[in-house]
Amino acid sequence: FKPAVNVEDSKIVNLNKYPNISTDSQISITNTSDLGYKVSMTFPNIGNSQEVSMCLPLSIADTNVSYEDFPKERVVINTTDTEKCVVFKVINESKVTLKWSLANVGSTVGDNINLILGQAKPKGAFTTSYLTLSTDRAGSILETSPSLDLASNPVTFTQTLFDDQIIDLTIKR
Repeated sequence: FKPAVNVEDSKIVNLNKYPNISTDSQISITNTSDLGYKVSMTFPNIGNSQEVSMCLPLSIADTNVSYEDFPKERVVINTTDTEKCVVFKVINESKVTLKWSLANVGSTVGDNINLILGQAKPKGAFTTSYLTLSTDRAGSILETSPSLDLASNPVTFTQTLFDDQIIDLTIKR
């Protein structure tokens, strides 16, 4: 997914100072390779004309996308040839939460599922990613790249993003 913040108030926008953004992603993976995401994005409220968006793969159906604690009339889903972006028209909020799900993701190799998860780094923003991965049963995440501590379920990981975040997983079915 790709998070972004857009501020249109020219009195506030300063090209030398960009916002701090944090994403808290909770990802659940089933043994049948279904994927559930819940992402909360926290950002500074720095203007009266601000939009926050999260762009998702085009393959995710609109019916599999939902959000929490945000007025329906200020949310729009824009679709292009390559992605769909959920746009939140922010007034005084400093956090948005989006949920989505995908069925049958990853590639199956023998008894394992190989899966690549990613988060784009917002251009110009200092971004911290908090990630929690959980599976149907403990010990089913066999390997990750970058290497994570797999001793517990869920697996947690915090990273300051300088580039896009990519995590390769091997999961036992």
